[in-house]
Amino acid sequence: MTKISNRKVDKSYEVYFALYQSVSGTEEDKNIFKDFSPDFFDLVVVDECHRGSAAEDAAWREILEYFTSATQIGLTATPKETKFISNIDYFRKPIYTYSLKQGIMAHNYTSLYYHLIFSTKKREPWLRREYRDQVWAYMGGIARKNKMSALMIGGMPDHAHVLLRAKPTFSVSRILQLIKGGSSLWIHETFPKLKQFAWQDGYGAFSVSKSKIPSLIKYIQNQEEHHKRKTFQDEFLELLKLHDIEYDERYIWD
Repeated sequence: MTKISNRKVDKSYEVYFALYQSVSGTEEDKNIFKDFSPDFFDLVVVDECHRGSAAEDAAWREILEYFTSATQIGLTATPKETKFISNIDYFRKPIYTYSLKQGIMAHNYTSLYYHLIFSTKKREPWLRREYRDQVWAYMGGIARKNKMSALMIGGMPDHAHVLLRAKPTFSVSRILQLIKGGSSLWIHETFPKLKQFAWQDGYGAFSVSKSKIPSLIKYIQNQEEHHKRKTFQDEFLELLKLHDIEYDERYIWD
């Protein structure tokens, strides 16, 4: 096995790696792929085949056509099909496809629980008692719709706590985007007096072990009792310290 570099060819190997730029060029003497006979290779594999080999006038296409007797396989995560560029036109229909989701989920067994906490914009006490239960219930519906399990949702007029289980296909930022964005839109549409409502831009997200879930559920259920003694800011900073997260308080609050 060898990598072709410096436009030098050693024909004593059976497997070769090369960038097309290293074996071809605008001048004939730079087309060193022709140092091999057209039937030299049994197999040619092109990675990222949506690039150089997809277009008819591409340098890779000339190389592939030179080794036309070899079996040719193109690999790509982003196939191209346009008026001028086509992977299928040259390589034909895919013999095998494997999605990103399949790659993430195949043979993976996960138990991912998150405690999410975020406030209203500038910690305004928008979520009075008559709104809160409906907002928490709607957030739970967003989680179910996206195949997540909301174990407990609660909070106070100025912030929310969400405890949920999610699949590894969801990043934490995506989960928050769905829950915060979806609930904010629904609040605007449902409660005329909350047209100016907004969540803060940031959030806190903490992983949770299964053994801690019962106590965390109780903690969220007892938010009113907790906040007789401390503010949301106090609570949030305590959580950052508990989870050993570095922070600069100048940049936490929006």
